[in-house]
Amino acid sequence: DPAVLLSQAKEFFEALDYEHAVSALDQAIVVLEGRPADDPARRGLPSAYEMRARSQFGLSKETEARADLVALLKIDPVYTLTGQVSPRFVSIFDEVMKVTVSAMKLTVTPPTAEVRVDGVLVRPSTSMPIAVGDHTIAAKQIGYRAITQTASVASGQVAEVTVALERISSVLAVVTSPPGVQVIIDGVSHGKTQNGPPPPDYAERAARAGVPASELSQ
Repeated sequence: DPAVLLSQAKEFFEALDYEHAVSALDQAIVVLEGRPADDPARRGLPSAYEMRARSQFGLSKETEARADLVALLKIDPVYTLTGQVSPRFVSIFDEVMKVTVSAMKLTVTPPTAEVRVDGVLVRPSTSMPIAVGDHTIAAKQIGYRAITQTASVASGQVAEVTVALERISSVLAVVTSPPGVQVIIDGVSHGKTQNGPPPPDYAERAARAGVPASELSQ
């Protein structure tokens, strides 16, 4: 259980028993890294890396501490240190951040597409801090060909990335009165319309047609 391991590590860390803290954190980090990206338990991974980096620093292992800070910032480029931290460790953290974290300006067309960077959902057009290195950007939207592309981010530079989806079909939205109507297009059934409420812009159309909005499907 990574929560138990992290709790033990914290006890060792607060008691300045850095050897045992590193041992517990080694196990916790291996377990957390093996969890799926969307597993809530992985939220504890950045703080685990921070604690292990500070423990390594306490053992005068600066190289190992820097490696943990690099791993931390690749997971969470906007991470901030917690609690009372040695000024020397803060200086090391700042040095590592300068060479590990850069920025990316992302522009996606159409702007309503679903966009993920390294599997994490982001806004379609945004500027964001991001770890230096190669990243995978995936975008999709109904009516467009889904696309996956890579982007390389260099230290000290803003990577400008443009993603343009190719339109391959139109999208037909159907609202019926009453709901529960089977929709067949070119002989192919697309299922039945569900109970409302309809999208907001259909209420005005229904009013012009003399149909109560309460009688419309989704």
